[in-house]
Amino acid sequence: MRQFFMPMVHRAISFLCIFWCAVASAQSVSVEIDQFGVGNQWRAGEVTSIQVSLTTDGNEPFAAWVEWNVPDADGDLVAWGRQITITPGAQTTTWLYAPLRAWDGDSTTWTLRVKSWDGEPQELLTSRQFTPQVTSAIQLPRTSANFVVCGTNRVGLQHYQPLVPLDYKHESVLIASGIAPSDLPDQWIALQSIDALIWSNAPTQLSMKQTEAITEWVYRGGHFIVVLPNAGDPWAIGSASPVLPELMAN
Repeated sequence: MRQFFMPMVHRAISFLCIFWCAVASAQSVSVEIDQFGVGNQWRAGEVTSIQVSLTTDGNEPFAAWVEWNVPDADGDLVAWGRQITITPGAQTTTWLYAPLRAWDGDSTTWTLRVKSWDGEPQELLTSRQFTPQVTSAIQLPRTSANFVVCGTNRVGLQHYQPLVPLDYKHESVLIASGIAPSDLPDQWIALQSIDALIWSNAPTQLSMKQTEAITEWVYRGGHFIVVLPNAGDPWAIGSASPVLPELMAN
């Protein structure tokens, strides 16, 4: 019985793999770029994140591989990607991360590809080329700091922005505000381009991966600033179960 049963299991597994690949191939996929850099701000020569959303018109969920093709300094094309599950009737949002070249700019063109997945990338489902201009992203100069504010209250930081025509400050600051928790990446390395993450009046709704990302980023020298409301403490600082346990517990 065992010698007969095992081949049947292998055939069943092979059939399922072929079935799921066929399901993916039969469904069309569309992909959009939501953010280029955290807060839609980025700096050349650094690890940069893009937030992408994928939808399908099919009837069955399927595994897929989404990759960002980025040339390195030698001109070799490197695919930076991750495996996801695309569900019909819902928007699947994910982050991709890649190191950019120091000479990349607003007109640099990259390629985003989505492939079916069966233990490794398979058939190409869709692709699109894009530049940072597709999201109206702001390229940061190396002489300016990058502040990201979660919430609509800038808490007076707007006075640190560049002055025109003459800026007398030692270092100007470009500020991205109105950022929602869902707009934050899920890997600490994507936060490296941020000089300070300020939490003003946004809700404290973070996924486990976002919590881990912020914690690791702070451990590596990141500046995380919480502005508490006049009444109450939504972060539960010093309690038994704070929002960021490793940073805010007693």
